[in-house]
Amino acid sequence: IVRAKLDDLVDKLLPCIDLLIEKVKGFDQVLTKRDELNDWIEQQTIFANDIASKPSKLRSDSAAQEHAIQNVLQNINDKRNIVMTELTNQLPDDEITDLEKRLDVLESLLIGEIERKRNNQSIIDDYLKMINDAKTMFDGFINRLEVMDGPCGMSCEQKLNEINSLRSDFDSKV
Repeated sequence: IVRAKLDDLVDKLLPCIDLLIEKVKGFDQVLTKRDELNDWIEQQTIFANDIASKPSKLRSDSAAQEHAIQNVLQNINDKRNIVMTELTNQLPDDEITDLEKRLDVLESLLIGEIERKRNNQSIIDDYLKMINDAKTMFDGFINRLEVMDGPCGMSCEQKLNEINSLRSDFDSKV
């Protein structure tokens, strides 16, 4: 009789134990996702800070950097979806809020960096245009001087007048 009751109690407890084991495994998976998300946010924050610490340069790597930043921004949206769909009811509210806040901070940092790079690229473009304009202007002056330096059929007085004209042009442009 005692043995039968004990077997009945064990049979009733086994499903509860199985359910408890499933819940613990599920919670372990939630914690693993949370830890992976925290690690990802940390890595991307390091990436964003690294990009922010580097000055804009006259290289084409700015487009590659912007592409990398855009990829991270897309991944932030994917991570937000994971937080909302898979972790929201599984973790305490303060942990969810912390994850969302860290994703927001990372997103703001990256968006600010894109704006800074674009503004700097505009300055770089202006600089390159001015350099090109200056080179064109100096090439024009050099060409005019070279024409007068060789046999061009001009008298010395005409050459002197042309040099004075060239000087006036130079002074007006500089």
